[in-house]
Amino acid sequence: MHNAYNIGMPINLFDLRQLIGSLTVLFCLAGCASLQTENLVWCKYYMDGHDFTDIDSLSDAETCFSRAVQLAHAFPKNDPRLAWVLYDLGAIYFMEGKYQSARKTFDQAIEVDRETFGLDNLEEARCQNDLAKTWVELGKYAEAEKAAQKSAQIYLARMGEGDRFVGGALLTLGIVYYRQGRFAEAESAYRQALAADEKALGPHDLVVAKVLHNLADVLQDEHKLAEADVLYQREIKIKERLLGRESRELAVALNSLASLKVEQQDNVAAKEIYNRAASIFSERKDFKNMGHALVNLSSVYKSEGKLPLAYETCKRGVSATEEHLPAGHPELTHGYLEMADICSSSKKFTEAELYIGKIIAISSVRGVTSQGRSMAEARVQIAMQAGSGTRALMYMKELIDMEKALPMDSVKQRHIELYARLLRESGRTGEAQLIEKSLTP
Repeated sequence: MHNAYNIGMPINLFDLRQLIGSLTVLFCLAGCASLQTENLVWCKYYMDGHDFTDIDSLSDAETCFSRAVQLAHAFPKNDPRLAWVLYDLGAIYFMEGKYQSARKTFDQAIEVDRETFGLDNLEEARCQNDLAKTWVELGKYAEAEKAAQKSAQIYLARMGEGDRFVGGALLTLGIVYYRQGRFAEAESAYRQALAADEKALGPHDLVVAKVLHNLADVLQDEHKLAEADVLYQREIKIKERLLGRESRELAVALNSLASLKVEQQDNVAAKEIYNRAASIFSERKDFKNMGHALVNLSSVYKSEGKLPLAYETCKRGVSATEEHLPAGHPELTHGYLEMADICSSSKKFTEAELYIGKIIAISSVRGVTSQGRSMAEARVQIAMQAGSGTRALMYMKELIDMEKALPMDSVKQRHIELYARLLRESGRTGEAQLIEKSLTP
């Protein structure tokens, strides 16, 4: 599974903080007293936004960057600071999981980039790259592919092959393909990104390690497990050498290697590696990712039939992620799904239904999705398994209402037929007949 994107300040083309400080001095020297004050206030909000980002205080960073955007609108036309801070605000929205806000802000940034720097400039390439990632999270893959290709096109034209930013754009394009299940195209894009980054940075750079990670991910999905293992091990060696044996980034790599060991049916190694990753995350006070590692570990215990241990471990993991992510964040879905599965296997049906309900609520933010529909159907099936026809009928009614505006397809037809069956079983034959008539051409 792909890890979080490198989005936001780490991929800036230059050290903005140093540049902003220098530019602010120049603006102040050139401007009137009121403008000097505005420049200094803007600089403070901007720098504070970066500082809050560094310590993962994203809400405070959003507040600072939003205020900086408001102030920058008063600056002279073609002042680059509006473009810069719009980009950073978009990055914060992305990291908060506010993808619609991120999309709108990146779109604004691109428009300002073109007005300020001209067409096909490097700042636009950077925004297009992160806009592509945002479209992916919104499930809009055609738009994501278009933005990623635009970013790669600009970087290739301006920087040439073998440049690290070309590699970054190709990495994003690979992610777009990967998230659509287009694994062969993702593998090709990742291999091109790896070649560009190794040429630009050498074989032992952390950027290279990131590409190795994603390439190993897609190879794992293609069941090329031996090569994936080699690449994960290479990634781990780079991170151990450059970051030490207790770094958060190393723990991310270990988490993925553990998932590969599960697929290789080496549960002993998988459990050891998951535990090591969780321990490192805990030491680094990265409790969100500690939670993810514990959820993954619980799935190993579940596969071994150790349901009480799986339940306890998953519960700890879900609690950790809930405490360190805002309610409704998409990253919570994985833990909820694992918890629902463990609860269902343990015959804790009501609790399983609760977790599936949380997944449905998260999914509904993006409208009616295939995930939301499948989860709603799963909740009905669990209620039926628990012998609660009343709850099953209630959940089924919610699913039918969810799909009301959708055109008829085989999935919707199956759901209507199941709803009619549940109505008959509850003695509501007349309603069942009306529902069945709706299926008649």
